[in-house]
Amino acid sequence: PTEEYLYVLKGSGTLTLNGTPHEVGPGHIVFMPAKATVSFQNGNSPMEAIQVFAEPESAAKYNKWESRSD
Repeated sequence: PTEEYLYVLKGSGTLTLNGTPHEVGPGHIVFMPAKATVSFQNGNSPMEAIQVFAEPESAAKYNKWESRSD
């Protein structure tokens, strides 16, 4: 429901934004507009990134995620 920004620290993958795939890797910055349809597929190694939300309520959608330590 809000804008989001993603800064890739390491790893890589394919981020599909509104049906268009984009290869992302270290140093890339991704802007995701409000109400965008987004999916991500990891590359050969897990991606680590910083994600910034435009308003605090949007982070609540991740409360249902399970924590993993692979």
